[in-house]
Amino acid sequence: MGHMAKKLDFSDAWNDATGLLKAHKEGVLAIAGVFLFLPQIAIGYFASGLDVEGVNDSSQVAQIYEAWFLANGLFLFLASVVSMIGSVSLYVIFLRGNQTIGQAISTGLKLFITYFLVAVLTAIAVAFGFVLLIVPGIYFAVKFSLAPAALAAEHITNPIAAMKRSWAATKGNSLRIFFLLLIVGIVGLIAVMAVSAVLGIPVSLLLPTEAALFVNNIISSLAGAIFSAIFIALYAAIYRQLAGSFTRRELEETF
Repeated sequence: MGHMAKKLDFSDAWNDATGLLKAHKEGVLAIAGVFLFLPQIAIGYFASGLDVEGVNDSSQVAQIYEAWFLANGLFLFLASVVSMIGSVSLYVIFLRGNQTIGQAISTGLKLFITYFLVAVLTAIAVAFGFVLLIVPGIYFAVKFSLAPAALAAEHITNPIAAMKRSWAATKGNSLRIFFLLLIVGIVGLIAVMAVSAVLGIPVSLLLPTEAALFVNNIISSLAGAIFSAIFIALYAAIYRQLAGSFTRRELEETF
């Protein structure tokens, strides 16, 4: 299918992303709250104890990290699985339309294995690119960035097919996608840091240490969940613009 008639329009992509967030705000709040926010809260609360302050020996630092991952690895993996289910469910709700929250989560569960394999294969490709040079790694990351949107929009269950779809959809727009994501990422990071500073400093000064850590964990987890939801909406918007819209009949035929 040829859907490469125009270059990526930054303004249209951003407006579409914010429009998707507004149109599906109930679903976004429910899914992001349960699947993105709560796992981050849990990680911050339970998977703690990583302290390398004052340790200057690199081998000791490596040992501390190794012990920490051995102690918390399973928990971190399970939290990541929950977050990934939430992410693919958000893609579904943004790209498939007319889906209840339950239907979006159900479809997300069906697509989870494909989503997980796409993430693994993309990570391998990006790591290989970074081993060669930094630029190829970034290039692969951009070229495969729309694979999650592709599998959600078209119900693709083959991870390689989803990655090929992303590669085709990004053709001629890789640099523009990179700069759009970079701009939004930098602005978002500055906003998160500003909010964390404004809220975090008074909390640290006014509350006891344990309570302050708990509240700051909530603040950082909430910021992370919002950040993730915005980026998923942005990827969905980019995909909608570059890959074109799909009719209900076309979507149903992919099952």
